[in-house]
Amino acid sequence: MLSKNQIKLIKSLSQKKGRQQNGLFIVEGIKGVSEFLKSDYNLKHLYTTESIFDASIDLTSEISEVELKKYQHLKTRIQL
Repeated sequence: MLSKNQIKLIKSLSQKKGRQQNGLFIVEGIKGVSEFLKSDYNLKHLYTTESIFDASIDLTSEISEVELKKYQHLKTRIQL
C-alpha cells in the first residue's frame, strides 16, 4: 500500500514542473525499468506488481495491480 506522500510524489512527477522540483522521473514498463537498472542513474524507489527484477534491490515495494493502474502515467498498456 502506498502512503499519501508517495502518491502525492508520483502524481507530481506526471508534470514537468514536478519532475524539475524533485529532480526525479518515472520509468514504466519491463524494458524501460531493465534499461534503467543497467544505467548509472540512482534508484530512489521501485514499485512493482511482481518480483521480476533482482530481489537484492532493497528499494523495492510490491503493490497491487489496481494501485499500479491508478498511478501509471503511460496511456497505452500492453498485456503480457
